[in-house]
Amino acid sequence: MKELPGTKVNAKLQKAVEARNACEKDFLSRRNVVGVAIGFRIIRGRETDEICVKAYVRSKVAESHLPPDEALPSKVPADGGPVPVDVERMEQPVAINLRERIRPVVGGYSVAHCAVTAGTVATAVRDRQQSAFYLLSNNHVLANANDANLGDPILQPGPADGGSYPQDLIARLCRFVPVRFDGSTNLVDAAIGCIVAGDVERRVYWIGEPVATRRRAGVNLGEQLQKTGRTTAYTRGRISGLHGTVSVNYGAGRTAVFREQIITSPMSEGGDSGSLVLDLGGNALGLLFAGSSTHTILNNIEDVQTELGVLVAETMV
Repeated sequence: MKELPGTKVNAKLQKAVEARNACEKDFLSRRNVVGVAIGFRIIRGRETDEICVKAYVRSKVAESHLPPDEALPSKVPADGGPVPVDVERMEQPVAINLRERIRPVVGGYSVAHCAVTAGTVATAVRDRQQSAFYLLSNNHVLANANDANLGDPILQPGPADGGSYPQDLIARLCRFVPVRFDGSTNLVDAAIGCIVAGDVERRVYWIGEPVATRRRAGVNLGEQLQKTGRTTAYTRGRISGLHGTVSVNYGAGRTAVFREQIITSPMSEGGDSGSLVLDLGGNALGLLFAGSSTHTILNNIEDVQTELGVLVAETMV
C-alpha cells in the first residue's frame, strides 16, 4: 500500500507526544525544569527538523555539576524507538497582570484619572510643536468625560486596580478634546497627561513600539488588527466598518455621536478603553474607546493626532 504524504511525520509526532506524556511528571519534579513540550531539536544553535521532547529549564547546567536525581536523560523510551531530549533555557513564565503598578509605564497597562475606575495607557506621544512627551488615552479615562480639571492627578494603576494619590501619580491632565453631548458630532474621545512621575514608553506591551501611523485614506475593510489592553490583554480583531457614525452611551443619561469611526469585530471589554490599536505590521491606526459584545469602536489615529496636536509616531504611511 502506498504511504500517504506526511504519514512518517505524523507517526514521529505521535511518538514524541507519547514520550512527552510519559516523562512529564518526572521532568517537572526536578527543581530546574519549568516546562515540557515537543518541538524541533536545536543542534549548535541551529533548529533542525528532528522532532524531540523539549525540557525547558531555568538555567542550563553541565550534567557533571548536577546531582544524579536532577540530571535529565538524553532520550525517552517510546514504542518504535527512543525520542531525543533537547534542553532549552526558559525564564520562569509569569501571569500577565496589566492592572499592576509598573515603571516605566508601557502601553496596555491600567491608568485613570483619580475619580475614574480604570482604563488603558495607549502609548507615549510627542507634542508636534515641542519636545515634550505625554501619556495618551481617552477623555473618559484621563479627563472623566469632561468633568475633570487641568492639572488633576492621573494614577497608574487606576483607582479600581489599587492606584492611590500621591503614591501612584504618573501624570497630570494637561489637554483633552471635550466630548459633545448636545447632538452634534465628535471625532475623538482622547486626552493626554503631562508626565510628572516616572517614565512612559512608546512601547505597547507584547507588540512593541509603533512603527508609523496610518492615514485614514489607507485603512481598508477586512484588515486584521491587534491591541493590548488592561482587561483583555492581547487580542486581535478585524475591520468590519469604515466611516462609521455611532451613538455611544456614556451613562448618566448622556449619549454622544461619533463620526468617521472604525468598527471592528469584538476585541475588547470594559477597562480596555484607551488601548492603541495597530495593524499586524505594527502601524498605529486607531484609539479604542467604546465597544460591546458584538463590536469594538476606534477613533481614527490621524484624527487623534490632529485634535490633540501630538504624534504617535514620527512617520505616517
